[in-house]
Amino acid sequence: MVMRRLYGSHDWVEARQLSGLAMTRSRGSRGKDTRLHRCSYCNYVTKRRANLQRHRYKHTGEKPFACPYCDHKCADQSNLQTHIFRHTGEKPYTCPYCPYKAIQKRHLDIHTLKHVDQDRDDML
Repeated sequence: MVMRRLYGSHDWVEARQLSGLAMTRSRGSRGKDTRLHRCSYCNYVTKRRANLQRHRYKHTGEKPFACPYCDHKCADQSNLQTHIFRHTGEKPYTCPYCPYKAIQKRHLDIHTLKHVDQDRDDML
């Protein structure tokens, strides 16, 4: 039995190969058995097989999600949705303080900070 320390963890694990995916069985701090999926290209480890598949796209270059409006392809479905918003003009994230709308939530978060900073300046 081969024991290895998990990348970024204090857990020791028994490493195994299962159907081409590196699998690991770990005993966490509470004594429960947890299946971990390990990337065969790097040290990435996750509990969810879908997360491993999404991660492996980075190594393989596979882009299975295609835009219905153009030739653009993505490795991540949420990135494709953001791209499609550019075609449709939809901006689902709305500022609660003004009429500003954004395609991505992070853009709205950055915008909202301006209102928070403005409120702070007004209070001084």
